[in-house]
Amino acid sequence: MIIAVVSDTHGIVLPVAYSLQRNNVDVVLHLGDYCEDIKLINQITGMESYVVSGNCDENNFDVPEEMVIEIRRKKFFLTHGHNYDVNNGLEKIIKRAKELGVDYALFGHTHVHLRKKVDGITLLNPGSTTLPRHGDTKGYYIINLIEKSVSRIELK
Repeated sequence: MIIAVVSDTHGIVLPVAYSLQRNNVDVVLHLGDYCEDIKLINQITGMESYVVSGNCDENNFDVPEEMVIEIRRKKFFLTHGHNYDVNNGLEKIIKRAKELGVDYALFGHTHVHLRKKVDGITLLNPGSTTLPRHGDTKGYYIINLIEKSVSRIELK
């Protein structure tokens, strides 16, 4: 089972959609900011997907701001991150992840990728697929549950 963690697409989906296909992704987790982009990604790829809204998705009342899902006995907490002030530290999102008892806390918002393990919880921020900040590169994460690996895919 290959899971892609994508965030902050901001209306540009073709590069990431084609990359998802090339990497044989099974499930796409979109962490907001242009959560509507998941519809086009789904049309192109046909992949199963989950999406949460971000701070740029204020009019998407039918899309939750966070969710917890379970895939192959692993629990994933999905949020955009703005409600947890991730620009100023990880304390609030770590606290919430612990409360939820998840294996993975996934967030975006900063446009800078991050991978960190804290108290058994893997925190992943894929950065942005379109508008990276602070010298970061465009990209997203892949979680391979069979191989028990996490890797970052950079986009050109």
